[in-house]
Amino acid sequence: MFNKDFILKLKRFFIFLLIYTLLFFTFFKTLPYTLPFVLAIIIALINKPFNKFLIKQFKLPVALSSIITTGITFSLIFYILSLIIIKIISEARTLLFKIPNVDTLYPYIQNIIINLERHVRNLDPFIIEKLQTNLNKIFSSAFNMLQTLLNTILSFAIKLPSVFLIIIITFIATYFLSKDITLYEMELTSIFNENGKKKFEEFISEAYKMLIGYIKSYSILVSLTFLESLIAFTSLKLSYAFLLSLVCALLDIFPILGVGLIYFSLVIYFVIMKKYYMAIAVIIIYIIITIIRQIVEPKLVSSNLGLNPIMVLASIYIGVKAYGFLGMLYLIFLMVFYNILKKIQVI
Repeated sequence: MFNKDFILKLKRFFIFLLIYTLLFFTFFKTLPYTLPFVLAIIIALINKPFNKFLIKQFKLPVALSSIITTGITFSLIFYILSLIIIKIISEARTLLFKIPNVDTLYPYIQNIIINLERHVRNLDPFIIEKLQTNLNKIFSSAFNMLQTLLNTILSFAIKLPSVFLIIIITFIATYFLSKDITLYEMELTSIFNENGKKKFEEFISEAYKMLIGYIKSYSILVSLTFLESLIAFTSLKLSYAFLLSLVCALLDIFPILGVGLIYFSLVIYFVIMKKYYMAIAVIIIYIIITIIRQIVEPKLVSSNLGLNPIMVLASIYIGVKAYGFLGMLYLIFLMVFYNILKKIQVI
């Protein structure tokens, strides 16, 4: 029924799909244990051109150039993180003072309850029962969210020593990988014949370009969300604009949560405080940001990864619907690696 060439390609694709799926889920399942070394490999690869530059221009030993580049990289990371943390603490303090206490909120809540009671008297008992059930669910969900948040904060506080341990291990691993990266590359390529070496080098080169393209795409998207939110919150004269914008940018990485969590929380807050114009303004800003994101994301990812925009849009939608953020990554990288292997004529 089908020609031999098509059947051969189909077999190769299913073999690739099986191997890719196993590697993908193995990687993410073991990531909590291998995280310092994964980070070390990424940083070492980024530092590789700078190491070569120092060795060539200043005739430095490999060990010395590796410790210099590793030290500079980690110093920059710590400096940027320190600035962000200082700003977050400053904004959080302002936010805590801005949040009204229970005594301030009580009259507003009491007024809402009185108005509800007035309207409820004329409602059908069935509707009242449904309303009570839904309200119980809302309060239960809110309590669970608060409990989860407190548990997360407590868990993070407990894990702080392990975070510092990860940083130290990552630093040491980065240094050793930077120093001996050429040796590791030679050992890895030694298992292939000449044709295999060529294909492997092409694969690594293309994969590196694609990875940089993916990181670049989502860095731009997250930065765009941050800037849009910062401009919006600053225009609304919110004194904790930076902190909220930063949280929006971080939540934007995870499609399950998204920026809506912050924006709808602000809408509820402004409605309770009877600042209806502010609530409407926040809703409009959220709609604009969502539309921009939906337009820009597929085009940006497809242009940086060399993929079809429709396929990228389908991967994002199906992946998020099926398995959330991990599902989206799985489908996008499936297309990326398939295209690379097709390009170097392995599939």
